[in-house]
Amino acid sequence: MVKQIYGDQVDLLQRESMGVITQDLQSVFKSKYVDKMFNSMDHELQKPPLFVFVGCDPNGGGSSQMGLVSIVIEFNKIIVVGIDSVTTKGHEQIQRLLTAHIEGLRKQEKLKDSWIIFIPESNLGHESDHMAYMLKNYRKVWTISEKSRTGVITTAVRKELYTMETQKYICQESVMFWKHLVVSNPVGIGDVKARALSDFKKQLFAFKRIIQHPQRGFALPRVIYTGKFKGGNDDLCITLTMAVYWGIEFITHRVKDAPYEMFQ
Repeated sequence: MVKQIYGDQVDLLQRESMGVITQDLQSVFKSKYVDKMFNSMDHELQKPPLFVFVGCDPNGGGSSQMGLVSIVIEFNKIIVVGIDSVTTKGHEQIQRLLTAHIEGLRKQEKLKDSWIIFIPESNLGHESDHMAYMLKNYRKVWTISEKSRTGVITTAVRKELYTMETQKYICQESVMFWKHLVVSNPVGIGDVKARALSDFKKQLFAFKRIIQHPQRGFALPRVIYTGKFKGGNDDLCITLTMAVYWGIEFITHRVKDAPYEMFQ
């Protein structure tokens, strides 16, 4: 029974069942705040939101997964309204997951008329262009772009900014889940929502800040944020930080190419 519940999540088993401290000083998100976040599963939106921010981390190949995290920013709180994470191979599988997620959001009464601000990472060539094209026939969807390039580039510096912004909200216990959380996994079997939440929590616990000291005396240390240890994934974690950062940038009118007058 224990193996069925925890599987290979040894750290989670030790921490929750045996009281063992498995978290080290490099962990980005403190376990007590992550626990608080996952204990806040019944948040109700006060009103239909004007915007839903959909972050997307494309599949980088291998065991990597395509991650989607959708959030609403309401009264200085980050409300997670949708999550999906699936290993996708090829155009058809990407489109199937992406459109299922968007349609799942649209089926919700509170979200049916919201603007969907799509935030794909554009590090993988034309992947973000292809996904924006897949959504071109959906109403009230706008895809963020930078310097005439669809999506946003994630650099080491940006990843730190993404992480710091998200850490601020998690540490203030201001990140919570919507009562009607959307999980649209079109290929999943069984309780896809429970599995998605379990993976999400595992990724947040595993996300680390690593300082790589240089081999040469005059080089600067390199700071890396990652959760990819022992074959693990961090796609949902990265996607959450992207959605939070760019959602805040958007509502404070700091996205240069955004046609804000169109959203009035």
